[in-house]
Amino acid sequence: MRLGQRTNGTPCDEGPVARQKWHPPLSYLIEDVDRHGNVRIYFRRKGQPKIRLREMPGGDAFDKEYQRAFSGELKQLSANKHTVAMLGTMRWLCEQYYASAKFQSLAGSTRKVRRGILEEICQRAGNFRYAMMDASHVAKLGDEKAAFPRAANNRVKVLRQLFAWATSPEYGYAKKEPGA
Repeated sequence: MRLGQRTNGTPCDEGPVARQKWHPPLSYLIEDVDRHGNVRIYFRRKGQPKIRLREMPGGDAFDKEYQRAFSGELKQLSANKHTVAMLGTMRWLCEQYYASAKFQSLAGSTRKVRRGILEEICQRAGNFRYAMMDASHVAKLGDEKAAFPRAANNRVKVLRQLFAWATSPEYGYAKKEPGA
């Protein structure tokens, strides 16, 4: 039996059943329960990231949001999107370094390795002010990789190179080298 029909098959012109709007089954919907027990509805095509639908199912707002996701207008909001770093933080200094001619003149493989090391440091200390960094902080960052001596040495070397660039007279971002 479809909505809007009586059990004998004749149309229903009055009552709550007649007022309900019939919806075709919606494809690509996934229900997930988070760790707090909240049910979340996502739109997901095969091979695509999930897009969270924030409206409650059954209403016109949900139908509009679903149609926007289906047509590709609604995009996934990623937590991994890069945000602008605050002025004076370690992440900000690294971004300035990445944009500099000195960094850009390095070989591609060297840039990739340095960026990887600095990004790993920024995940841990990216929001800290680089002006407050001293030799003990550099030593701590190196000691975190003590199980991998080469990685620890590379980490310290990359930090020294970053601060050598930052203290150079052309840039003058930092007053002192913390590893010196």
